[in-house]
Amino acid sequence: MKIIRLFAVSALASVLGLGVVQAQTGERQPTEFPPDSYKGKQYVDSDGCVFIRAGIDGNVSWVPRVTRDRKIVCGFAPSLPSQVASAEVVPEETEVAAAAPETSPSPVVKPAVRTAKAKAKPRRKAPVVRRQTAPKPVAVASVDVFPKPPVRLRTAASGRVEITPQTRIAPVHVVANRVNTRNVTIPRGYRRVWDDDRLNPHRAEQNLDGRNDMLLVWTRTVPRRLIDQRSGRDMTASVPLVYPYVDIANQQQRLGEVTLVEKDGQRMKRIIRNQRPVAVVRPPVLSSRSVPKAPLAKPQARVTPKVADTGVRYVQIGLFTTPAKAQAAAQRVARMGMPARIGKKRQGGKLYSMVQAGPFVGQAAAQVAQKKVVGAGYDGRVLRD
Repeated sequence: MKIIRLFAVSALASVLGLGVVQAQTGERQPTEFPPDSYKGKQYVDSDGCVFIRAGIDGNVSWVPRVTRDRKIVCGFAPSLPSQVASAEVVPEETEVAAAAPETSPSPVVKPAVRTAKAKAKPRRKAPVVRRQTAPKPVAVASVDVFPKPPVRLRTAASGRVEITPQTRIAPVHVVANRVNTRNVTIPRGYRRVWDDDRLNPHRAEQNLDGRNDMLLVWTRTVPRRLIDQRSGRDMTASVPLVYPYVDIANQQQRLGEVTLVEKDGQRMKRIIRNQRPVAVVRPPVLSSRSVPKAPLAKPQARVTPKVADTGVRYVQIGLFTTPAKAQAAAQRVARMGMPARIGKKRQGGKLYSMVQAGPFVGQAAAQVAQKKVVGAGYDGRVLRD
């Protein structure tokens, strides 16, 4: 029972104290009430005073917030920004009544003149001027300038190697698989097995001139053509070679010098043959020490032995008016097993195609070919080159 009484007394005291607080602060209301759309639990009016939402069953009342000393809490920023402008004092409307004129018999009441409300000006905070000290000048470090050393250019020898027709070359697979045999030393107690050329370190090497000569091949057609196997070009008129030679050095040694000349608008080959040495036969010399002296005989005339005929000869086939007829005749001679050549000859102011069979070395070979040509119905004259 005592506990129940104690709770009742404390509850009564709290109710009475709340009533006293409400009585003291109930007279204080916000300077302006917030709109109905405001849903905050705490509201600050334009004076900066704080009010707390209260009420029951939809009836809203704003109770001022107080400190422990029962003083209203103020000094906060308004909850609604628009309240700052409306918080200024607005002059009240004044009505001015005009005095009735003395002369008029009946007084005329003029409508009261209402002055327009002055628009509230927003409060602007005074600008705050901040003084800043100027930065101290930065001392620039002195830079020592040294003269640049002169640029020295060094020249080096060019790494290019001059390639001449006598430059030696070798196939790639030979160079890649080559074994160094130049610096091989024979150990003591051993000897070389082979002394021939099978261990030649320069085997399979060649020069550019020899390589180019190897790629030139004479065809088996009539007339024969000199073809470059690399490009397939006809080199007959641009290389001073005649059949069957493909090497200029070998041709000069065995035949003579061949040059290219222009005649009647056509390129031809001029052959200057080598002079054949004349064989000199000396008479036999006999020793007379062991042989008795014989009677002197009359001197006999020196007889020069006949030298074998090795001249080159051609057998005349004929002159033809068209290249087609000359080509047909040359092919017929080739079918008989003899080489043939076609040239140009001007006779009587006209240019003819001349076909000859050959070359034949020696008079005997030329006579055999002459019999075949005459038997085929051609001219058959033997011409010496």
